[in-house]
Amino acid sequence: MVTEERWYPGTLILMTLQHEEGGESSVERSIAVHSRAVRWGNDGVGLQFILQDSAADPGGSQVQAAGKRELDQFLARLRQGKS
Repeated sequence: MVTEERWYPGTLILMTLQHEEGGESSVERSIAVHSRAVRWGNDGVGLQFILQDSAADPGGSQVQAAGKRELDQFLARLRQGKS
């Protein structure tokens, strides 16, 4: 991710992905996923999604993050242009 932030490798981040186009509400165009910083450099940070099929929350946050199935569905809607 291109950013000025430099999280240390291993840092857990709850990230919201949002598609900017479309007429749906922002809730229908966004998804929260857990990720882990795996590297950083001059251009930004490399992140790895942490996807779980269970309701377990690796970051201990109060916001429930999407699992693999939900992320797959979100990405499929993006590919179809129907986010």
